[in-house]
Amino acid sequence: MPIWSVGLLSCVPFLAFAVIQRRKRDWAVFAAYLAVTVALITTARLVNSNSVWVSVAGLLIIALGICAAIHACILFRPGRAQPSRAEAAWRRNQEVMQGARNRIERRNHARHIVQADPALARELRIGRPDLPREYDDGGLVDVNRVPGAVLAAQLGLTQQEVTNVIAPVTSSAGSPAQMTCATKGRCRQVGSMSSAT
Repeated sequence: MPIWSVGLLSCVPFLAFAVIQRRKRDWAVFAAYLAVTVALITTARLVNSNSVWVSVAGLLIIALGICAAIHACILFRPGRAQPSRAEAAWRRNQEVMQGARNRIERRNHARHIVQADPALARELRIGRPDLPREYDDGGLVDVNRVPGAVLAAQLGLTQQEVTNVIAPVTSSAGSPAQMTCATKGRCRQVGSMSSAT
């Protein structure tokens, strides 16, 4: 484009590159090419048509077009689009961190639902990865209701730790009074669900 437009559109490839990359330095390069192009065209129009400066301005516009074409070929060369390993690792880390922040936000929102509206929490099956559900609670696990295998898989507990968590709930099922107490205990503890990491 810079060559067939005789340098008049030399800034266009750099505009495209700046839009793709969204970096300040690329916008600065585009602005520089645009400013030089406008300055040369303005100079060529203002000077006398018989003046030597018209020829100089024309030659500078052509030179600008050639330089812009070479610069654009370097920017858009095959393989350049591949980010460096360090840049790829940095971007991946940013994505992972953003994913973690999103999960924390989902867990906090799910905990709020459990505390504010337990019936809705049961309907959404918050903290129940063992049941089919559509609501994403960010990895909460209701340690009072899920099977032991889910505790081990989701929270990374050992078999002994799973037994220690399940034993108080199952041992309280002896009498109606104990059962009521266990149910109340579960209701109170649902608000402090564990989260899978």
